Amino acid sequence: HVEPPPGSQLWLGFSAHVLPEKYADLNDQIVSVLTQRVPD
Repeated sequence: HVEPPPGSQLWLGFSAHVLPEKYADLNDQIVSVLTQRVPD
């Protein structure tokens, strides 16, 4: 068991089969935003 350190971001993606077709790449978009985030 490993606990994430305080302030960590946990990513739990959306299941692709429950998203409308226009949001098929939503998980990829969110990951892109999170990886390009500049911390304060």
